[in-house]
Amino acid sequence: MKTDLELSMSNLLKRIDELKSEIDKFHPLPQEVEDRIFQKFRLDWNFNSNAIEGNTLNYGETYAFLMHGITASGKPLKDYLDIRGHNEAINYLINLVRNKEELTEAVIRELHKVILVESYETDALTQNGKLTKKTVTLGAYKTVPNHVKTATGEVHYFASPEETPAKMDDLMKWYRKSRNDKEIHPVVLAAIFHHRFSEIHPFDDGNGRMARLIMNLILMQNNFPPAIIKIKDRNNYYLALSQADAGNSVPFIEYVLEVLIHSMEIYLKGARGDSIDEPDDLDKEILLLKKKIEGKKDSIRKHNNIETQYETINLSFNRLLKSIGQNIKKFEELFVEKKYKYSINKVTNNEIERSQLMKFIETDNTEISIQQLKDTNNLAISDINFTIGLKKLKNIGIDINILIWIKIRFKDFTFLISITVEDNHSNVLDRNNKISEWSENITYDKQISDKDMEEANKKIFDGIINFIKSKTDD
Repeated sequence: MKTDLELSMSNLLKRIDELKSEIDKFHPLPQEVEDRIFQKFRLDWNFNSNAIEGNTLNYGETYAFLMHGITASGKPLKDYLDIRGHNEAINYLINLVRNKEELTEAVIRELHKVILVESYETDALTQNGKLTKKTVTLGAYKTVPNHVKTATGEVHYFASPEETPAKMDDLMKWYRKSRNDKEIHPVVLAAIFHHRFSEIHPFDDGNGRMARLIMNLILMQNNFPPAIIKIKDRNNYYLALSQADAGNSVPFIEYVLEVLIHSMEIYLKGARGDSIDEPDDLDKEILLLKKKIEGKKDSIRKHNNIETQYETINLSFNRLLKSIGQNIKKFEELFVEKKYKYSINKVTNNEIERSQLMKFIETDNTEISIQQLKDTNNLAISDINFTIGLKKLKNIGIDINILIWIKIRFKDFTFLISITVEDNHSNVLDRNNKISEWSENITYDKQISDKDMEEANKKIFDGIINFIKSKTDD
């Protein structure tokens, strides 16, 4: 009598055989249909297999790179090399299947060269679990241990460099013998090969991607579509592999069977002319839409948050204040008094706190201290008001009170800098006494330009000069 596990695996294999019979009825598929189905498999395969290994490109970025050669700023070059290498590796597998070439150690070594593109250095653990560096050589078996530290802090040990050649030779002998064994289903053969290859971990890097590629090569050589393990299911995938490492390979075989059934169901839908979109394809479409938006010339890449505000204050507001302060010094000898004050208004529902924060603080220079903000600020800022007061002309005793209001207001995706120069005897902003004004709305992915600062200073000081001239003409 079969155990529950054996019965479950038997039912899964029966379902696979049924699906294969249904798919075979549609062969040969029109080339356009075949290409549409495999394009989906190719994109999913490239994205998920690399994402499992830590590649940071999302589905939209993978799609844009493979379909249009578009790259996203800020992403590591190696992530793009990994995607390109994996895509070329898929092409290599297709040619092997088309030319009916056998899986050999030479093929595995060549596949490793294709997938990794070029040699590089990576982190490694010694036999004692200490961190070290190693050079990854393409197509060559490892020369130093490639053990890995698990999430629990334990070290997972693979075959040693000395054991690897013999173990790979044994693996290939087992494969050649087993592929002709009618009692071993080709899908089971592919799953077991994946695990045994992973157990050896023959190369310095790329073993996970290699294991999945070779498993799918065996499937494709037996007229099955690729079994694509998804990043969102990575934990179940690793759990099943761990159970196989502990001596129970059935859960991992079942896992591969279930993944393949999913691929076969998609293939059958495509063959029938039905939609091959999946529920999570909505997420992919959203990623593509985000990529499209981000690719626009005038896209807004940053939004309003505390870190963005600090950066904007430092790179835009303080730069403008400094340039204005340098020009103010040229006017100092004309006035009896000069005062700098600023107020900071935070986003809060607490009206008492809002009132207190609006009080003006005197300062000695035209700059907002970022460090002081970080020390005292735990809320987003709504706006900052910086005022410069120039009072009473020297020598001639004319009571002139010029107030320069320099304000930055933080919006969702832009910040507004505005400047108003007032003839103000009561220290209260009065639009009727406006001397000059200037403003600019800027997205957070940009900063105030030199041209903007030059224009702002010209508006301020041309206005002040003309105002003083008007008061002293008599």
